[in-house]
Amino acid sequence: MQFKKWALYYRKKFGLLDWEFRFYHQDYDDKAVIATTDADSEAAIVSFWYSRTVRGIHDRHPRFTALHEVCHLLVDPLYAAAWDRWITKDQVQQSVEKVTVRITSIIEKLEGRC
Repeated sequence: MQFKKWALYYRKKFGLLDWEFRFYHQDYDDKAVIATTDADSEAAIVSFWYSRTVRGIHDRHPRFTALHEVCHLLVDPLYAAAWDRWITKDQVQQSVEKVTVRITSIIEKLEGRC
């Protein structure tokens, strides 16, 4: 499965090795949907659902779809913080810092500094 191969590639490339990746097939009625992601930040588990029936105008290479779905994990701290009923300014800043550190780490790797 190409999607799984690329998702695991980006997991390693982005330093998300503390996350457990799970993969499922899901065919969608909406042909615009190629894949979906459901992340549990506290447990560090992410489930990916990928359509096997992607075709036509919405057909994308599994590499780019996997990249898009894995990138959801980069901003997951912000998403998780947004769902807290009571969130402090410090918590927002901590979540933003987590995302910034992740993105900086990726850029450094791409530039060959790590």
